Amino acid sequence: MSALGAAERLGRLTAGDDYSRLIPLMDAVPFWLHGLWVLAAVLYLTAIARFALRKGSAHVLVLAALGVEFVANEIGRPIVAATGVIVNPEPSVLAGLIFPFVLPFMLAVVLWMASRKPPPLAQQ
Repeated sequence: MSALGAAERLGRLTAGDDYSRLIPLMDAVPFWLHGLWVLAAVLYLTAIARFALRKGSAHVLVLAALGVEFVANEIGRPIVAATGVIVNPEPSVLAGLIFPFVLPFMLAVVLWMASRKPPPLAQQ
């Protein structure tokens, strides 16, 4: 895809700066699985845009993105395991739970609360 510069920068983020061990994984992951991850990203971005433009319930899109991302990761787990490549053998609580699940869920709750209409003031 003529993106060697981007691939090199991403490779520098891998442990030991050795991205070559990830090539079997990149070859094994099917295009449609990447499509699911991109769909989740588009849903997150659409939710942000809807919230910024005050266009309705962005929390539904965040929950949909979280669901798509969860399904894609579960479908991808056997594919990754079949390659024998261990990307992150012992993920931290932050990387394994907080970032992928807790933060998006909390974002959905905050967006839901922000989209609710305030109750009418009691008449005196």
